[in-house]
Amino acid sequence: MRHQAIFCLLLQLIFELSSCAHLRVAPGSTLELPCLAFKTDFTAENINWQFNGEDISAQSLSSVAVKMDGWYLSISPVTAAHEGTYVCSVKDDNMELTRTYSITVVASIGYAIKVNQGSDVYLPCNFPPSSQVEIDALWFKETGGGKRTLLNQKETATDDSPRVELRYPLDHDQSLIIKETVMEDTGIYHCESTEGQKLSSVYLSVVVPPTLAPYSCSGFLTPWEPCQDENSRIGGPILQESMAEFSMKLYSYVRESHPTTNLLFSPISISAALTHLLLGARGDTRKAIQTAVCVPYDFHCVHFQMKKLREKLSSSLQIASQIYYNPQISLNESFTNQSMQFYEAKPVRLLETSEENTQMINDWVANKTKYKIRNLVDSVSPNVQIILLNAVSFSGHGKSSLNRNTRRAFSQNWMVILYGCLYSITRNTWQL
Repeated sequence: MRHQAIFCLLLQLIFELSSCAHLRVAPGSTLELPCLAFKTDFTAENINWQFNGEDISAQSLSSVAVKMDGWYLSISPVTAAHEGTYVCSVKDDNMELTRTYSITVVASIGYAIKVNQGSDVYLPCNFPPSSQVEIDALWFKETGGGKRTLLNQKETATDDSPRVELRYPLDHDQSLIIKETVMEDTGIYHCESTEGQKLSSVYLSVVVPPTLAPYSCSGFLTPWEPCQDENSRIGGPILQESMAEFSMKLYSYVRESHPTTNLLFSPISISAALTHLLLGARGDTRKAIQTAVCVPYDFHCVHFQMKKLREKLSSSLQIASQIYYNPQISLNESFTNQSMQFYEAKPVRLLETSEENTQMINDWVANKTKYKIRNLVDSVSPNVQIILLNAVSFSGHGKSSLNRNTRRAFSQNWMVILYGCLYSITRNTWQL
């Protein structure tokens, strides 16, 4: 029996001599490391703890305490500074026993974030809710070879508008903002307190956004439905009711944006431009524009009634529309014909240079506004695909006469031009 006990003790000693425990612990936790897995008669004088090759007693390592005469090493709370190798050795005249612990401190929260190149991204990091924030956390990025770069060191920041910065300085939320990400931003990021406590680790992957396929209007090549009853007495009132509702909604929106200023705008000009655009819209786009201008979905006579309204008001209110389009796109013939039929606007191809297009557009505007507005645009981008213009000119008599200067200013302000670049990317097939 005695020989068996000695044999078991020798086996256990051999295990202790060769054992090395690898532990991964979270920051802020409590860790207790036993020197040996069994009790012996050794005293504290025989037990020695080392951290990374140096005696624990000779190091100023915070939160580390030797307990129970050296049989246990307590670490509380664990921080990044406690990461390394701990060795407990027990010496006697005839033997020496050692036990080794390899401690790795890992962040309590890990994230993997994928973001498109060019967009902004937030890397999350938070102090514990119970902590008091007196200094910001530190963000590092791994650069390879065990090295890393400090990202939010104010002393080295020279850019007035940094691309990398804390979202809320001196707050429990220590998330990092990276603006306009580039491919080189891909990597591993760590957020730590100034005491070395790991708060968060993030793997950021920056990818090239997918290229969207050009929009195709194939299948939507039919012209706008004809007005079945052009002599109907209800077509005009329907259009008037729609325009009145649109005007009130537009007024409410503009008034909300400018609550303390006087307003002067022409709802009929904006409505006419959107209705002209509606002529070529199909599918969900058509429904969206019909909703915007308050036109019933089944009101096919909207363009015919717009033409009648323009003719009826021509003596006092002149409405003109025009479309310019990039020569690389192809307009559907049915849209071109109906644009001329209902809006007296034959789409015109843009010219080769910005100067030529600017002159062409400003000449049209000057002509339609009786030269009250001569320079609407300063330049035309080569990426522009469609330009939709609408001008309204009102001629009438006021209750009281105005002097020359006031009349001139009033006339200039009364001319309402709606100018919009409706598409700014190249597309192969068009149905307008």
